[in-house]
Amino acid sequence: MAEKLGRLKLNGRLRGYSPLSRLLELEGLLIGITGKMALWKTLAELEGAEGLGIDFAQLTARAAEQRSAVDDLHRVAIADLASERPL
Repeated sequence: MAEKLGRLKLNGRLRGYSPLSRLLELEGLLIGITGKMALWKTLAELEGAEGLGIDFAQLTARAAEQRSAVDDLHRVAIADLASERPL
């Protein structure tokens, strides 16, 4: 029921998925991945972090790869939205 209520928005599609929804979801992912990258970098810089046995550099690199992949999808979503709603 909550999903159905969530679809009642002014996107021009009551029953379908809109390109704007996809764009907003990807932007949420970008925010989360960017925050995760900042966390890994901060933890790597803390004194004593090397004693934890966690490879923060590897985690940061993996998050950067994830961000790059989502960035590509984000650009596609922007293009899809622009082609549907010309200025």
